[in-house]
Amino acid sequence: MPSQQKSTMDRPPGRTTFASDPAYQSALDAAARGSVLAATAGLGGLSLTPPPPRPPPTGARGFSTDAPTPPPPPPAARPHAAAPSPAEPAAAAAPSGDAEAGGKKAMGRTHKAPVPTARDGPSSAAAGSAAGSKAGGGGKGPTAKGGSGGFDAEAVAREAAPARHAEHLSQEELQRGLKGGQLFRGKMRVNAGDRREAYVTVPGLPHDIMVRGDACQNRAVEGDEVAVAVNPVGGWWTVNKLRDAAPRTEMDPSLASALADDDCPWRSCATPAATTQLLGRLAAARPELRITGKVAAILTPSPKREHLVGLLQLGQPQAGSGPQAGPQAGPLPPGATCYLLPLDPRLPRAVVRPSELKCLPEALIQELRAGEAAESRTLMSARVVEWSSSHCFPAVALRGSLGQAGEIESETAALLEAEDVRHGEFAPEVLACLPPTPWAIGEEERAKRRDFRSVRVFSIDPPTAKDLDDALSIQPLPLPGGRNGWRVGVHIADVAHFIEPFSALDVEAGQRATSVYLVQRVVPMLPPLLCEELCSLNPGVERLAFSVVWDMDEQGTIQSTWFGRSVIRSCAKLSYPLVQAMIEGRFDPATVPPQARLDPASGATWEEVIGDSLHLWSLAQRLRSRRYAGGALRLDGVRLCYALDRDGNPASAAPYVQQEANQLVEEFMLLANRSVAELISATFADRAMLRRHPAPNAAKLKVLQDVAEAAGMPFDVSSAAAIQSGLDKLRAAVRAAAQGGGGTADGQAGAGGAEAGAAEGEGGEVGAALGNDPDRARRTLELLVMLATRPMQLAEYFSTGALEDPSLWRHYALAVRAYTHFTSPIRRYPDVVVHRLLAAALEARGGDPLVPGNILEGGAGQGGGAEPQAAEEAAAKHRLLDTRLTALVAEHCNDRRLAARNAQDGSLRLYLCVLLRRHPVIALATVSNVGGDRYFGAYLTEYGHEIRIELSEAGVPLHAAWNPGAKVLTLTRGAEGDQGQGGGGGGGNRGGRGGGGGFGGGMGRRGHGAPAGRGGNGHGNRNGNGNNGNGNGNGGVDVPDLAPWVESLAPVRNPHGLAPCRLPLHVRLFSEVPVVLTAVMKPGQPSQLYARLYLPEAAEAIAAKAARGDGEAAAAGPDAAAAAAAAVAAGIKAEVEAEAEAEGLRPSEIAWESHLND
Repeated sequence: MPSQQKSTMDRPPGRTTFASDPAYQSALDAAARGSVLAATAGLGGLSLTPPPPRPPPTGARGFSTDAPTPPPPPPAARPHAAAPSPAEPAAAAAPSGDAEAGGKKAMGRTHKAPVPTARDGPSSAAAGSAAGSKAGGGGKGPTAKGGSGGFDAEAVAREAAPARHAEHLSQEELQRGLKGGQLFRGKMRVNAGDRREAYVTVPGLPHDIMVRGDACQNRAVEGDEVAVAVNPVGGWWTVNKLRDAAPRTEMDPSLASALADDDCPWRSCATPAATTQLLGRLAAARPELRITGKVAAILTPSPKREHLVGLLQLGQPQAGSGPQAGPQAGPLPPGATCYLLPLDPRLPRAVVRPSELKCLPEALIQELRAGEAAESRTLMSARVVEWSSSHCFPAVALRGSLGQAGEIESETAALLEAEDVRHGEFAPEVLACLPPTPWAIGEEERAKRRDFRSVRVFSIDPPTAKDLDDALSIQPLPLPGGRNGWRVGVHIADVAHFIEPFSALDVEAGQRATSVYLVQRVVPMLPPLLCEELCSLNPGVERLAFSVVWDMDEQGTIQSTWFGRSVIRSCAKLSYPLVQAMIEGRFDPATVPPQARLDPASGATWEEVIGDSLHLWSLAQRLRSRRYAGGALRLDGVRLCYALDRDGNPASAAPYVQQEANQLVEEFMLLANRSVAELISATFADRAMLRRHPAPNAAKLKVLQDVAEAAGMPFDVSSAAAIQSGLDKLRAAVRAAAQGGGGTADGQAGAGGAEAGAAEGEGGEVGAALGNDPDRARRTLELLVMLATRPMQLAEYFSTGALEDPSLWRHYALAVRAYTHFTSPIRRYPDVVVHRLLAAALEARGGDPLVPGNILEGGAGQGGGAEPQAAEEAAAKHRLLDTRLTALVAEHCNDRRLAARNAQDGSLRLYLCVLLRRHPVIALATVSNVGGDRYFGAYLTEYGHEIRIELSEAGVPLHAAWNPGAKVLTLTRGAEGDQGQGGGGGGGNRGGRGGGGGFGGGMGRRGHGAPAGRGGNGHGNRNGNGNNGNGNGNGGVDVPDLAPWVESLAPVRNPHGLAPCRLPLHVRLFSEVPVVLTAVMKPGQPSQLYARLYLPEAAEAIAAKAARGDGEAAAAGPDAAAAAAAAVAAGIKAEVEAEAEAEGLRPSEIAWESHLND
């Protein structure tokens, strides 16, 4: 851990990313003319000046503007200002005092208590100052002491006045604070469900630092790298359920003494390590508390500041909200302010600069004035240009329009723009780097490579794949002692051969970093000439490859490994369904589609190819069994596949099912990645690009364990192997239920081999908890797998030279000490970097490509390893990135990979919302979260999405009773006009929170019933004015009754024939409830799933609509398109091809098979 902190703390504040930093671009230019090692020697600290604004996004309808672009801040200026927090347009905007104010020393704020916001008005904001002076970090206090180098911790915690934020610290103050351990560096992650909550991860602390409220976030936005100061212990957050559950223990006397003297005892610490250790001890002593903090400065602005996508909306001007329009504001009503409501709920509402409004097209002006519905508004792209400490919201400049909200292509453009995905045409200078066509392998190049053209090589890919970047081969091999063995080859497209380091093509590929797979199309990393032709391992043509070949015995134990560049000629493009049919013994060559037929020139026969596939499958089973025995973990969530109609609209969706053919390919790709990782890390320990997976969050693992045990399923979370073992037991119980009850198995293969067999024998203890219903048992298992993913951290690329401790290189889920990505260079830039490292490593070893023994057991570093001088010379010759640039590129690739995943997830969600708006369904939801009487969370295993059921929106009067002891929520039929839920809480005379207003109306009804609620002292938070116990609550939100709401939907299908739920209904974890599922769009929000309980009123409305002839499909099962889509998703393309063609369907572009070993 110390080395990890060192690599983080040594970076200067303000560094920008690899793709945009001017200094890095200068290094690229210099490196293109000479050695990268020489070019990067003077890289030093990167520029603090933000990059110039990018042009409008490709495909956007831009418009001219005469508004001047503000100049970049001078070098002496404070760090870049940050971003805001959202509020309703009509709400008052003056921010209150510190959001962490209030609470007693060493106790903190209670969980889920209302936080004062701008809507509380000036009285609550002013009153908050007294209670907030200590707990929230404001007011007076002792100055810093100890080894902080004169750093004034109280300067960080000073309270912002109403309608303005605290100034950010200067560079000098930042350096002192970071080095002295009084500030921590990290990226801010904002809670999408509540933008007031944000978190910063600090290595060494037991949990994230919570940054709650506008004042504490201090203009930082999602993705900003910030410097955060820890609030006094009295301002830490109290989690009620932990406070009530955890027994109080005696605090260590030294800690108690330190807290008695100072509410911030870490101010006496002189180093980050000492501060982290002390904070960890305090957090362990008070497990019910969560460390809170306050942003002191923004070190690196988030790329999301350059890419705000949302809807424009008029609102009233607010004091301190930002630049205001004057009397001659132009096209807008006098005094109106134009806001941008970002679709990303983690980003703040922004004010459009008045000068921008003069340039808006007339159609947009009319749209603004008319206040069109969300579905008909125009999506806009903007960038943050300033956020002064005197303004509540950031000011943005508009960049262009993206099209009408609600349309698939417009929403897709918004996804790509929001994630800054480069999706335009490749520039001429990039295309100029491509080889001339027609292209063929020259004799000189062929002589440098090992010739595999006579070896039977074939690829296995999704049926629609165009970028074939891997192929396999297997040959019988006699081993010493008369034993039989195999020579197995993995052959990867040699993309690096076509990409000159630091050329325009290389820079563009590096900036894109990954191909982006959307439902309807793929945004490639490389030009089509490379990814679909010259690099793709198409059958019947010679292709350049980088090969890894193992000699192994019949048990899959490696005897030696060969690495090297090669020439191959694939004999066939097999698909996963075809290989699956071979494994299951039902393959018929007569049914093979034309694109998968054997290359006649290869001389291969189907008998030989079938034999090769079965031998590879046999070895893959042994490798897989050994890997899971070594502690590997596999968490496969539900992945959706879509069938699209002729117009590109979703016709149906079905879960993707992984089968043995996928596992065959996966095992050998994993083996190749591990083997290459061992070789390059042994040769270039200072600059190898590997992929690590940190251990999961321990606190969240404990939550997972408690949830499983509460449901009667004991679950060990002590290691990856223990989690996998627990899941295998559950899978065994599901299989037992399927066999005993005649249901279907879960379809998802587990560890296989000995582990699966052991699980079968131990599944009895969880079998009772799962029950005898195989389908319900499968849904319970899928929910538990989803819950098990929550504690997991993201895997990341890194430079081995930046993490000096090899124990930090470990991949938790794979349970291996070194791992990298080598097998997909067509779609991942890190693989290109690794190919260059591998080529240099082979040269550094003196041209010896053979590693004797088992490379996975340290064989790469034994015997003929590379000498340091030889490694340096090979690095210079192959123009490898040095340690710092490798780390910089790795960080950029991590960012782009996450952006690509977000875009893909957004595309999947968009198509699901379109599908469910057109075809609402009755679905079965499994309860995943329940803890009160207002809502509960549920997981839709059929769609792989979690939803929130708001009881206030049920559309019928309900009474909800929460039993915290039994953790059961009981719903009964309420009376027409039940008293509104909730009343005002107690407010403090000197800045405590005002009581909440009455919830208004019977739960789940239109707002009938008395709207009065009890108010507290102070100003009520929910529009209820509290005054000595008497207050008026706001009436309930207008929610349509259930039956009219169902009538307003498109015809509702009930494919599984579910019956409506009956009241009373007892809701607990893992219980199941039927819901009416559709999708909605709200202003300033992306499309989202929406569900209500499926009650008898809904069933009656559906039946009545069907009786009128409006919904014949309501009670029918899945239609022909749905059945075809399900078959496509399962990979059985041959059986549904005719039907899909008749329906005009085509599968989505996301090939999950290619993403399984990521």
